[in-house]
Amino acid sequence: MSKSLPTLIMSMTDHEAVAELVAATETLDPSVADYLDRELNRARLVAPGKLPDDVAAMGRSVTYRDEANGRVRSITLVFPGEQDASAGKISVLTPIGAALLGMRAGQGITWADHMGGTRNLTVLEVSA
Repeated sequence: MSKSLPTLIMSMTDHEAVAELVAATETLDPSVADYLDRELNRARLVAPGKLPDDVAAMGRSVTYRDEANGRVRSITLVFPGEQDASAGKISVLTPIGAALLGMRAGQGITWADHMGGTRNLTVLEVSA
């Protein structure tokens, strides 16, 4: 984790749905569950219609850069069962989905990947 965590913003609807998933998903990787739980607890909640357009949220497309290799990728955050890696639809219950949820364009974060290492990501753009 980075020493200074970026501010997260989530709609109350996304927050509730993701919290329910974390609590109910027994097959979820414990490290991802713990990470998401911490992120949910520190997020600033807003009414669904008040979520800024540049915040990564469920159903929104997020373009980010992996700072280790400069690779830029665009994904859409989705709920489990809707994921399709070939179409760029990434579940919020994956390490990358959990890391991006609530991030705003221009923010960066350091997080633990599924291989046990750390990655630095910067959100470049968010669109509905």
